[in-house]
Amino acid sequence: RTQVTAIMCAEAVPWRCHRSLVGDALLVRDIEVVDIMGPGSTRPEKLTPFAVVEGTTITYPPYADDSGE
Repeated sequence: RTQVTAIMCAEAVPWRCHRSLVGDALLVRDIEVVDIMGPGSTRPEKLTPFAVVEGTTITYPPYADDSGE
């Protein structure tokens, strides 16, 4: 079964909005997410770069840790 859902927000860009959290949750479940950027303009959603994923659980650390631990 295929369904299409749209989430709209007043924010112009997804990464400044709750849509990025919803997008991450869908992506880790292998669900395609496409951002509508404007009339005739779309782009595939990308997982938030600093997100930490364990299975379908996503956390967002308060800062980037470059120590490798």
